This record gives sequence, C-alpha cells and structure tokens, in this order.
Amino acid sequence: MVKNFAFSILFFQAIICAQPIITSFNYQTDMPAVEQILKKEWHTLFLTPAYDQNLISIIFKDQRPGDITMHHKRLFITTLKENTTLLGFITYYQADAITGHVELLAIDSPYKGLGYGKKLITYVQDWFSRLGCKYIQLYVYPNNNPAIQFYKHLGFSIKKMFPAYFLLSKQIG
Repeated sequence: MVKNFAFSILFFQAIICAQPIITSFNYQTDMPAVEQILKKEWHTLFLTPAYDQNLISIIFKDQRPGDITMHHKRLFITTLKENTTLLGFITYYQADAITGHVELLAIDSPYKGLGYGKKLITYVQDWFSRLGCKYIQLYVYPNNNPAIQFYKHLGFSIKKMFPAYFLLSKQIG
C-alpha cells in the first residue's frame, strides 16, 4: 500500500510539474498535429479552408520556406510539446547575414494565452542572436489583429505595409 501511495504521488507530481519543452521537428510524428493546427488557424483567418495540405506537407518535409523553389534557404522547424502532445511550432530561417525571419508561428487554440508563443519566439530570437543576426522579422496578415498585438507586445513594430500583409521587425542585437 505504501508503495502504491508513493507511486501515485510521483505520478501526480510528474503530471503537475510537466512543462512544455522545445524540441526539434519530426516529420513522421509531428506532421498530423501541425496540419490540424494550420487548418484551424487558416480557417479562422480566412473564414475558408485556405489550407493546402500538399503544399504544406512538401514545405515541411523538405524544410524549405515559402515557395518550394527557394532551395537556397534552409527552413528550421521547432516544436513545443508537453509529453507527446504538440502544443505549437515555429518555422524560421536566416534571411541574410544580419536578419532572421520567422515564417510561421502557431499555437493550438486550447493552449493560446499561456505564454507558449512567447517561449518559441524567445527561443528563435536567441538562436538568431547566436548566429550574429541584428534583426528578426516576419509577415502578418492585416486582418490578424491578435497576432499583430502579440508581436507588438514582444517589441516588434510594423516596418512596412503592403496591401496583403505587414512586415514586422525587431532589433535583437
């Protein structure tokens, strides 16, 4: 009985103390969760199923940003997991010698507002700083006000406005 009680305490401590961890992307195990998160996000942004599974699968499998013909830029994908549950992910690449670029940041809707997006941005910002980058930038759709406010809260500002998107930037070094 004492043995079972001790095991129960350790089990509940593990559950209560479980903290999301930043991990590398595994295409085989992580892609289904990434696809589900993207489907939900894009439906919210565009109010339509704008998600293109084939294109996203190719981009993530090849780990290349944006246009699949841009093979000179290596896309890095980092995930945030709690145990085996993928809570969110971020994709990024070094745009030039002094600029890091975030391609996608997505947190699954049940986990928004818990600081996980900030945790991923901070991880990538530190990664770019170690590479010698002075700036971090990203694009946001003008109708994505929650994302714009999130990035502004983290110190980003609108650098340039285009009809279809805003370029946000932050000095990091």
